[in-house]
Amino acid sequence: MPNVNPRLQVILPREVHAVIAKLARLRGVSQSAVARDFLTEVAPVLARVAETLEAAAKLDERGRAKFIRALEAQQGTLEAQAQRALDLFDGLAPKGAGGRRKRSDRRPPPPRRSKTPVQ
Repeated sequence: MPNVNPRLQVILPREVHAVIAKLARLRGVSQSAVARDFLTEVAPVLARVAETLEAAAKLDERGRAKFIRALEAQQGTLEAQAQRALDLFDGLAPKGAGGRRKRSDRRPPPPRRSKTPVQ
């Protein structure tokens, strides 16, 4: 029976592909299953982002400026929460397993943008 679900092809950075391949190998599933499972889990967040951007697109220039300021004000809070989540996850690695990353090895957060394009 053919699959009726839509397909999506993506070109990944090598680092991302390596992580997905490693997770697939460790879980004993396909790389597609790893990507599908991840996207399925984050779909509610992506839907909320899409709804927010859709609403922002309907704002006038003054409303957009206010929206951008509100986003920028919350960006630091969201980045700090994400870092705390990573720190908690790092604490789960067994001692000596080599899975725990040193702070200096962590990728820095993406640079903050002064203007968020909303169209």
